[in-house]
Amino acid sequence: MLSACCFRGHCLLWLVFLSLMFISTPAAAAQLLPARSPDPWSDYQIIMWQQQTKAAYSALEKIGVSAAAVHSESATGPLLDIGLGWYVENIATDFYSPYHRWSGDRPVNWKFEIARDDYLRDPFGRTALERKPSLSDPAWLARISARLTRTVEAHPQHRPLFYNLGDETGIADLSILWDFDFSEPSLRGMRQWLARRYRTGRTQPRVGHAVSRLELRHADDDARGDRRHG
Repeated sequence: MLSACCFRGHCLLWLVFLSLMFISTPAAAAQLLPARSPDPWSDYQIIMWQQQTKAAYSALEKIGVSAAAVHSESATGPLLDIGLGWYVENIATDFYSPYHRWSGDRPVNWKFEIARDDYLRDPFGRTALERKPSLSDPAWLARISARLTRTVEAHPQHRPLFYNLGDETGIADLSILWDFDFSEPSLRGMRQWLARRYRTGRTQPRVGHAVSRLELRHADDDARGDRRHG
């Protein structure tokens, strides 16, 4: 698939953040940033998302393609030889998009289908509403932080266009809403927020219970509606 570059919001935020990490002074910025071209289209990028052979990349470069997607540092060799730029794709898809990820011969949404079926069997159970992995899980947060650090350290000298954290992030099947998380790390973080926000432990159980019941009711409506129209 050949497409014009379309920056996702979270990628732009990371691009700004990572740029600031490596540009600490005006002098350093002047050395790293290229001079502005009088051509108003000089920063327009045409990116090849699908992986190609070196010969194909070379042919694409001749017709105006300027960059490609890569998943690791080892994939940049052919692009360097040809003079193409790149962005780093799907760095943390297993964390941000576990329900929409290629898994061999299984459908990409098989984890979501299991979660939905679990919920329909037991609407008041927690299992189907526990995000795996939880965005509040300290072990996963440490793992992703280390991976992002390794990735950024492997690429700065070549200045990728941006760093992409995940493909269609969420734990559901594309636009189907299922972003619940009643896992223990998430609940613990919510309890801590309630304690700071309301300055009392007595308010916490009532608010937490109300939120849980409301989300369970909406989850039931969404799941049953999806099954009726699926």
